[in-house]
Amino acid sequence: MRTFHQQYNQKHVKFSFPPNEKLTNSLMKYIKKNNYETEMLELYEIKPKKFPEAKQPEDIVVELVNENNLANYLIL
Repeated sequence: MRTFHQQYNQKHVKFSFPPNEKLTNSLMKYIKKNNYETEMLELYEIKPKKFPEAKQPEDIVVELVNENNLANYLIL
């Protein structure tokens, strides 16, 4: 992952920590002192049958990322 980030000049890192545990004060101090930022990702679940019906606007195209569109994806 690091090689990929360096190759595309992406300057972020991702760490995963145990669920339902707070980061220690010393780690948070280090993060702030070194001008890092933290974010939290929450995952929710919904059963497919409960998805609301929605029409996709015609001017929006959803496609998988592949070798042909990777550069555009990385710009985002």
